[in-house]
Amino acid sequence: MSATTKTEIGGFDFPGIKTSIFLSFVMVAQFEGNNSSSNGNQTTLANGFGFCAPQKLALRFKQKLSNRMAQRLKGASDDKIIEAIIYRLEKCNQNENLWVAEDLHTAEGECFNGRESLFSCGSRFCSQCVSRPARRNAKKTQYVLNRLNHKDLRFVVLTMPDDALSHLSLFQQHQVFYYALTYLRKKSKWWKKYVRGVIRCDEFTVKLGRKNLYHYHSNLLLHSRFLPHLILKKEWAEALKAAFKHFGIEWDCPTKNGLPNVYIKRIVANVKDGEKEISREKVVSELCKYATKPADWDDVRIEDIEEFAQLEKFPDMFGSWGTCRIVAAEMNPKPRQNAVNSPESTTNEKDNFNLNLNTDNYIYTNSISVPKIDATSNHFGRPPPKLKQKSWFRRLRDNEITINQYKIELAFTVERTIRFRKIQLRLKYPFATFQTLDGQVF
Repeated sequence: MSATTKTEIGGFDFPGIKTSIFLSFVMVAQFEGNNSSSNGNQTTLANGFGFCAPQKLALRFKQKLSNRMAQRLKGASDDKIIEAIIYRLEKCNQNENLWVAEDLHTAEGECFNGRESLFSCGSRFCSQCVSRPARRNAKKTQYVLNRLNHKDLRFVVLTMPDDALSHLSLFQQHQVFYYALTYLRKKSKWWKKYVRGVIRCDEFTVKLGRKNLYHYHSNLLLHSRFLPHLILKKEWAEALKAAFKHFGIEWDCPTKNGLPNVYIKRIVANVKDGEKEISREKVVSELCKYATKPADWDDVRIEDIEEFAQLEKFPDMFGSWGTCRIVAAEMNPKPRQNAVNSPESTTNEKDNFNLNLNTDNYIYTNSISVPKIDATSNHFGRPPPKLKQKSWFRRLRDNEITINQYKIELAFTVERTIRFRKIQLRLKYPFATFQTLDGQVF
């Protein structure tokens, strides 16, 4: 992988930015003009963006990554699915769709500056859209860490022998890993006995110059106090062997003891990270960072990108189960409708008393025969079940519409969504100032 740098722009750090991408990003910033010198010959790029400069810088950088991804997909193939993904990426990253704002407020009244897109394409190839699930998962993980005792939590990294999988594509490696993790979770008696809950985040890194281009691994938050290192390695090795056998891959682990590498760290509060300990903030960062880093797509083989693009649903790379899932569900509980306390059934107590005393209103149902109700029929005025509309992916795949027809529909949808979202944002944040990247204030 190309060199990385930690760059400070306008007082904000951008760690891990590729040098090649960042240099092209600097050219975009210089194109904005109005760059001013703060100290002698030192130029602060953020000053060239004016209103909400740090937010604009972040949006421009993500926009640059998404545009580079769209250019790579254009050279992949002439498939209509890929052409639709490219068009969605372009619509999502156009200047009139990206906005920055100041004087936004939280539920507690705290003001902050923000950035987002009005229309979301929802693609994992889009740098703007992958940040939403990352933020949502970070809130859930932080809630779980605060609710559970940190003495019962462990941070674990599970890996696979990469060289044995060098002939597989990235998606195939994901399938092998997911099969092994499912086998460990459902077949291992030791795992069922001692691991009560898990939050997992699958991740792959691209390493150039190796026999296997990808290093696929998983970061786990385990709710378990008893977690011996050697036993976990043996159990994980058995799960990997079962996965290799299922997919017809020869088992080959180059380590000295023949076991895959497994790393375990205790989770502590407000302590510097070490070989055996990790802080809570670092755990949230490792579990909830982008499962597919947008910068890494530049080094992924184009045939692997095409394979992911042909999938209707991107592989699930973040998940939870057990006690961690139960605790995370408490963060946003679903409202339960109670027939007694529902608005339709609540009346005045005096009216209820009079109604109970009036025996003339009673209906005796002993002699009434109740007909059988067909589940598919529409009795008692119930609305017919809603037909689930096909996704754009299936409509294109089944040749129900052409790519030109879909582009016309998407353009209309984007225009309508942008108009609606602007009204919605103005109503939600009446004292905020919004501006799109093309300079329009709303």
